[in-house]
Amino acid sequence: MKKILLLATYDSFLKTGLSIANAINIAEIDIYIRTTAANQISKKQLESIYDGKDYFYKFFFMDEYRNIDYNKYDIIILSAGNEFIKSFFAFFLSSSSIDREKIITISLFPGVIFGDIDSIAARMNVDILLCNNQIDYDIAKSIQEKFNFDNEILLYGFPIIKEIKKFREKRDKIYFFEQVKIPEEYTDRYYLVKKLVEYAEAHPHEVIYIKPRVRLDEKTVHINKYPLEKILKTYASKNTVPENLFFTYDSIEECFSDMKLGLTISSTVAIEAMYYHIPMGLISDFGIRKEFANQDFLESGCLISFDEIGKKEPNVNDAWYKSRISFPSNRNNILNSSIEKKLINPKNRNSKFIGLESIEYFNYKKGNYVSKNRKRFLKAIKNPMYTLSVIWNFVNSKKKRNSK
Repeated sequence: MKKILLLATYDSFLKTGLSIANAINIAEIDIYIRTTAANQISKKQLESIYDGKDYFYKFFFMDEYRNIDYNKYDIIILSAGNEFIKSFFAFFLSSSSIDREKIITISLFPGVIFGDIDSIAARMNVDILLCNNQIDYDIAKSIQEKFNFDNEILLYGFPIIKEIKKFREKRDKIYFFEQVKIPEEYTDRYYLVKKLVEYAEAHPHEVIYIKPRVRLDEKTVHINKYPLEKILKTYASKNTVPENLFFTYDSIEECFSDMKLGLTISSTVAIEAMYYHIPMGLISDFGIRKEFANQDFLESGCLISFDEIGKKEPNVNDAWYKSRISFPSNRNNILNSSIEKKLINPKNRNSKFIGLESIEYFNYKKGNYVSKNRKRFLKAIKNPMYTLSVIWNFVNSKKKRNSK
């Protein structure tokens, strides 16, 4: 029985990392979730991610990852952000108490990064790096060759994609997948609701669902200043809302089962839908912006305006699909074979490590660098709830240290 430790942060990181952990044969999984905010993951989100399974899980604060007994584990899966992963390896590789020859480290990309060099370089110290697509894989291989690494890089595909066996025979519903901050301004979000209402009015025989990121009563780190439910209520106070427009809180998998068309602005749900050959339209009304993470969909064939819905069906470009979504059908067999070889022979593990200074070599944003503390300060000015979360984290972390 392999003993796995999953280190994760937000709900999407946990869901993605757990999908990798569950793909490993004959394994027992412990989960440690790094606390970064007061309402980081809701109880409903945990229940949905765990899907009825009973995992050992624990929350830890800030630098408490240093206190974990890593020697209990055969495999460590890192499903977290760049800064945490770099901090982890700075500790992991310098600790004399950790038996690194016994432990295999694996990392992945919890979201779609489409060639983000910072994210790839931050994970290059692992024994096995799982890449979401051919573009990420090629960049990782170039870094590997540059530093003469002997770690293993696998083209795995987006981890949470799995086979859905419950597609309904009649798939006739349209779903719009909301994002909390894309777009962020009230006027843009009001426009979004208005266009969905207009489409529903013009197509009374269609059934349109809006799928929010979180429920209105669900407290998570994803603070939605302008929920679409409230905006629609405001709109309804002066206008008639068509009876064929609804909100749904079903799982994404349930939505996929009867979806004939999906709509979003840039959500990773688009990648899943494309893999399942479900038409997915990326709404272009708000422009192509880096902060919307939709510039990588330019050549996908799926960018569409609200006014084109029903007139133009999104059709995925084959070359784009192969470079961004396609992955080996036997990816879990390849992963397990790689793990078994490394467990049997420690020499198959990464023996060369990239230093943090070397990682900066690949930081293409270095010239426009903004310190992490300055980013936090600016964020605190804009978002008082973020300030409270930081203070809450600090106080709880200090209490835990003092109690030891």
